[in-house]
Amino acid sequence: MYNHFIGIDAGKKGAIAVLNSDGELLGIIRLRMRSLWGREIFDPQQLVRDISSVCATQQCDIDWEGVFVLVEQVNPRKQGRSSAFSFSGNSIGIVIALETIGAKVQSIPSDQWKEKLKVGSSNLATQGSSEAEHSKFLKLLAAKKAKELFPKFKFKSSATKDEEESSLIAWLGWNSCKKVA
Repeated sequence: MYNHFIGIDAGKKGAIAVLNSDGELLGIIRLRMRSLWGREIFDPQQLVRDISSVCATQQCDIDWEGVFVLVEQVNPRKQGRSSAFSFSGNSIGIVIALETIGAKVQSIPSDQWKEKLKVGSSNLATQGSSEAEHSKFLKLLAAKKAKELFPKFKFKSSATKDEEESSLIAWLGWNSCKKVA
């Protein structure tokens, strides 16, 4: 049914992971931003070009009607209001841009996908740690899981672990569609 699965961490330093129908990680790209009226927003045309280029590099054509996209929804409780609004705007814009060209797009709250992959806070006992330490620990846990699922892929070193998180979001989309088929 679907020939590509895309996971998007829609944060300001977000990333986009592309998997093929076998669940193989084809590539990861940064979510590119552009300035508009003094604000940083994602670039929808660049988003489509970047995803297409990952597929072209792997010598596979992308049929947007055969693409399943899972976009992370930002949790506004853990950010300031303007930051959460900005990231939510990115998520909404991404959904609109990809649905317009025919992709099947769903969004998932960050807490929900992390719980499903057992890299969320309810799976941990980190009492006594600060919120920053707790967040860092969860990101490291997600990175470890991504490296287990995609051992051949060379993730770039980053404190935010957006590449690893986007790959997990894509894998969750691939795995949930695989179970339905």
